[in-house]
Amino acid sequence: MYKHIKQNDRVCIALMLRQAHTKTQIGKELGFDRSTISREIKRNSKGKDRIYKVSWANKQAKDRRKLSKVNYRIIDNDLKLQLSKEEIISLIYEYRKASRGWLRLYPGVFDVLSRLSKEYILSTASHTQGCFTQIELQEMDIEQFFSHFIYTSDIGFRKESVDFYKSALEIVGKKPTDCWMIGDNYDVDVLVPQSLGIKAVWLKNPATSDRYAEYIKGRKPQNSIDLENIRELPDLIDSIV
Repeated sequence: MYKHIKQNDRVCIALMLRQAHTKTQIGKELGFDRSTISREIKRNSKGKDRIYKVSWANKQAKDRRKLSKVNYRIIDNDLKLQLSKEEIISLIYEYRKASRGWLRLYPGVFDVLSRLSKEYILSTASHTQGCFTQIELQEMDIEQFFSHFIYTSDIGFRKESVDFYKSALEIVGKKPTDCWMIGDNYDVDVLVPQSLGIKAVWLKNPATSDRYAEYIKGRKPQNSIDLENIRELPDLIDSIV
């Protein structure tokens, strides 16, 4: 019978990693295969340094269980397919990839994130399903630049609510005046965080910027930059800070 990794196991994993134990040694101590320990560490480590933290690992596991509960019932009861919850999540993500199309970074984004991560603590803030978005960040090799990951699916608020940003501030442990929000949705990425005192930069995406004409009313928003000029973003932030 398959043995699941539990919270106490994760505490031991974190402690043994700090003591420089190998995955094989950890697995033997806890009664797991080396592959199980390796998978646990790989998918539940965070930040650019890929550090394994108990609180984050437990949160990730909880999210996967939450997401798969309904889908597991559909696949198991309706489709009569005998799949594990991990296999179900993987299957759903494959469908998501097929429906979403090719995923790629806009030119310059990787270099900008790399530069900013050396000077600032970076966090994601998105009204998406965290378990899927996290995989996408990994596939694009940019998860390494972020220290915090804030998703609507985790905190229960969408970005049009000030409660989304209040929760984000609590998670990162910062005051509004210490933070910047950068995004291409002028209403929820700029106006909402600014109402709390968070500084914001609007990335003007040519595919979506026209929809915010009513908010701008012919005036150039303060701290805005065209998406094609994203390489200038670090300099813009430095000039304001």
